[in-house]
Amino acid sequence: MSTRNNIDPLDTIFARARSTEPYVVAGEFSASVIKALPKGRRLMDWQDAAITLAFTVAGCILAYWFFPVERLSHLVPNQFVITPMMLLGMTGCVGAVCGGAYWAAETSKL
Repeated sequence: MSTRNNIDPLDTIFARARSTEPYVVAGEFSASVIKALPKGRRLMDWQDAAITLAFTVAGCILAYWFFPVERLSHLVPNQFVITPMMLLGMTGCVGAVCGGAYWAAETSKL
C-alpha cells in the first residue's frame, strides 16, 4: 500500500508566507496607506451644490420623459377619508416615535 501525502499547496504557500513575511499591524498599515495616497482635490461648496442641482434637474427631466405622467395623475385620490381606526393608528405611531425619541434622549443612545 502506498500512502499519499494530501497536503494542499495553498496551505504550504500560506505557511511559508507566515514564516517569511513581516507581521503587519492593521491600524498602522491603514494609516500608512492613507498617508501614502495623494490628497484629493476638494470641491468648493458652490461647485458641490451646482453638481447636485444639475444631476437633480437631469433626473427630473428623465423621470418626466420616461414615466407616463398623465396615467399616474389618475391614480391620485380625489378625496381622503380618515376613519377612527386610522386616527387611532396614527396616534399610536406618533406616540411610539415620541416615546422612542424620549427614551433615546434620556439614555444617550443617539
